[in-house]
Amino acid sequence: IYASINLMWILVMGTAGILSLASLAITGIGAYTACWLSIHEGLPWPFMFVVAGIAGLIVGVIVSIPARRLDGMYYALLTLGISEICRAYALQARWLHAQSQGSISGGGGFIPDDLRFTVTGQRIGYASAFLLMLLALFVYRRVNGQRLGLLLRASHRDDEAAAESMGIDYQRARLQVFLISSAGLGVVGGFYAAYYRSASLSLFSVDQLLLLLAMIVIGGIGRAEGAVLGTLVVTVIDQYFVDSGAKRILFVAVLMLVMVLFTRGGAFGLRDQWRELRERRRSQH
Repeated sequence: IYASINLMWILVMGTAGILSLASLAITGIGAYTACWLSIHEGLPWPFMFVVAGIAGLIVGVIVSIPARRLDGMYYALLTLGISEICRAYALQARWLHAQSQGSISGGGGFIPDDLRFTVTGQRIGYASAFLLMLLALFVYRRVNGQRLGLLLRASHRDDEAAAESMGIDYQRARLQVFLISSAGLGVVGGFYAAYYRSASLSLFSVDQLLLLLAMIVIGGIGRAEGAVLGTLVVTVIDQYFVDSGAKRILFVAVLMLVMVLFTRGGAFGLRDQWRELRERRRSQH
């Protein structure tokens, strides 16, 4: 699930060049919408993905409006504030009928009740999450590798005037990528709700957001493979060294710092960097 979120996130930060920190909040809104409708309106679980995707798209439209006037760190701080507002609202909104700590549970799910806590149920969940990641990777490839992504990567923010002179609607292209990513994040939120049959405030937490950002930085910003690899590395550290307590978070921070200082393109870029170093040594001899 984290890998799917990161793949949609780097579409915004890498391809569109928008420094948005609202990706996890959009996922959370999709999850809460799908789970609430499943509990109170009897929404079948296949439609949870559709409803969550639509919710993500609507939120994406709203969040993208300030992106035409704000950019860089200012927009990042705005979207971070939006995430915190969503967390506070979910915690206090009575109509959600939330349980402890603002979470809601009891929605529908794609894993049968008699298999939820069995090995077979876990395998179904892992296989479904893997298919979700492949779908997110497909969307990333289609957007980033096709005309829309190529246009954006060829015309950076500083060259917006030049891009407009060549007939490239820079702002419209960025908006399209942002909305595609938002809809995708909403679908991931729907999957979260259908998998866990709940939605929790952790989807809006700054701690979780920073952990996802660490995954992208460690794996390599702007690379789909890096997002997946970084997610795997941080998840292994976070889950398998849980007995070490806060030390594992410190280790993730140190690893992220090392990647920023000594690599170009994160862990996935090490191979290319090593290849360049070998060619440089050969040319010197």
